[in-house]
Amino acid sequence: MAVDEYLNGKVDEVYLVYTNFINMVKQDTTIKKLLPLDVEGERVKDYGAAAQSGAAAYTYEPAEREILDVIIPRFTALQVYQAILESLASEHAARMVMPRCAAPPRRPPRRPHAAHAPRAPCTSPRSPPRS
Repeated sequence: MAVDEYLNGKVDEVYLVYTNFINMVKQDTTIKKLLPLDVEGERVKDYGAAAQSGAAAYTYEPAEREILDVIIPRFTALQVYQAILESLASEHAARMVMPRCAAPPRRPPRRPHAAHAPRAPCTSPRSPPRS
């Protein structure tokens, strides 16, 4: 998987490109950076400041590193799974909308000219047979 190649140093960054399902008629191409993790937000900044000050905000057991070694691959796999589901939903939506958009309107079949082809008698149960 891409996580292994990132951890082995074969790649510097890992991106995920997929079709994001918005609604039945709109799907967007999305590019998401998976690795390295971008950490943003006020709570993360506050935690980072507390961790650098020397006072531990939380005590982890097992160690923080062991927890992150389990959580990060699972988190990455979950993001890939979510992207697959979004892409599948987009594909199904496109397949449902496509026949309405791509197909020309149906025209009734042309009737052959009466002089060239005799008309077959109607044998439908809804109408009486013609004589």
